[in-house]
Amino acid sequence: IDRAAQTIGAKMVEVEDKNLPPLAFNMIQFEDGSIAVTSSRAKDLELTLIDLVGKEKVFTTEVPVERIPIFSGGGIRCLTNTIPSDGPFF
Repeated sequence: IDRAAQTIGAKMVEVEDKNLPPLAFNMIQFEDGSIAVTSSRAKDLELTLIDLVGKEKVFTTEVPVERIPIFSGGGIRCLTNTIPSDGPFF
């Protein structure tokens, strides 16, 4: 991952995931750069995202998404369907 990031000039940021809900990194980013992500008692991921895209573009769930990833193996992306505003769709 680090080598791929260097190839495009991106800086890799590591976030401690020990206290995050399961699949917390499974987030959605929309065309306007805003992000939907599960909330957490550990704020490391949220603060990193705020630093990257701005506070007004980070949206968190009211309650952490914890049980669905444990029982189904899917995170917040699996709970939503997003369709790009411009095609092709098929």
